[in-house]
Amino acid sequence: MIDVSVDDRRALWALTDRHLRSKAFPAVLLVRHALRRQASVIRISGRGSTLRVEDDGDPIDVDVECIESALAHPSVAALHAVERERGTDLLVAVATAEGASLSGTTRQLLTVRGTISGTASGLASGGGGNGPRRRADTLANVVELRRSRGLRRDERAELLAWLPSPRARVLLDGTVLGTPTRLPPGLLYPRTIHTPNGRGAIGFSLVDSVSRITVLARGVWVAQEQVRARGLPIVAVWDDDSLPPDPASIVATVRGKVMGAADTLLAHLAGDFATLPLALRRRVRGRLLQADQLPDAFVDVPLFDSARGPFSLSLRAIEARGGPWLGERSGDVFVDDDSRAFLHRVLGGRVLDALPPPQRRLGFILRQWLAGSGAGTGAGT
Repeated sequence: MIDVSVDDRRALWALTDRHLRSKAFPAVLLVRHALRRQASVIRISGRGSTLRVEDDGDPIDVDVECIESALAHPSVAALHAVERERGTDLLVAVATAEGASLSGTTRQLLTVRGTISGTASGLASGGGGNGPRRRADTLANVVELRRSRGLRRDERAELLAWLPSPRARVLLDGTVLGTPTRLPPGLLYPRTIHTPNGRGAIGFSLVDSVSRITVLARGVWVAQEQVRARGLPIVAVWDDDSLPPDPASIVATVRGKVMGAADTLLAHLAGDFATLPLALRRRVRGRLLQADQLPDAFVDVPLFDSARGPFSLSLRAIEARGGPWLGERSGDVFVDDDSRAFLHRVLGGRVLDALPPPQRRLGFILRQWLAGSGAGTGAGT
């Protein structure tokens, strides 16, 4: 929320200045506001110093009324109400523009540098007055901003960065923006997620050290989080159906959904582990054994090698032995360095390292004897 200030005009300045990330960012704010109003078509165009955004979403008239009230009497209470009920995207774009025109189905608002310069109400759907000129194919809601020239390239870059997969047909000067949400290539066990209030995709990474969750809201970028991995690191993209006034408010909820889906996916991977190719099983085992403990789903999965063959002993079976011997080609459990380090961490003092196999012991003794004989001969001469 905004900071309370004794100067209401300063409170408005603080609200708008804090949210404006760059001179080109108002284009993102207008599109995000249209998506929040369930727009299915959004057209963005620019010529000279004018940025124009049209959409077919819910009528913008209520927003125009709220912004008109907030700009006419910018009290802290009024700004709080707009932020809480309608979001600040449209207010920030209008208040920071050199000039703005907002036209809905029944209301129009004109501003100059955040100050109201004209209003109209009771308009026909075709528009009129001093508001934005409407073509025959103009959509219901039209916002025009007057801003510095030469921002088209920066506006396009901002739109591409913040709208990777918008839930609408977004056209910038006639070119469709956005692509379907996809996971990066090379993930293990990729799956899609569907819930009543969102959709996403998830997969395991064998190269990352932490889990990465990208959060979208109606295709608008919200955040990317790095989370401590539970078992295997995941890469996930989630697109929430809601786009609240404060999009960051959904991050914690999305994190819980994705991590729950990751636990379910890990259980499925554990059930299918024995069917994976041998080389892939070794890669997965190597990642699992870098942690301080195994996920519950893998405690009974045969991960360790023994005389019976590769992947023939589970952690629970090794724990039941009391004091297992570990070795490379001898002992109860055949281990590599990762397995040895993991079992020493988990089982502590109960683990004993086996001696090398007999042929290796004999070679070691012979080398020691030859080295000693050579030293003795040299000393005698």
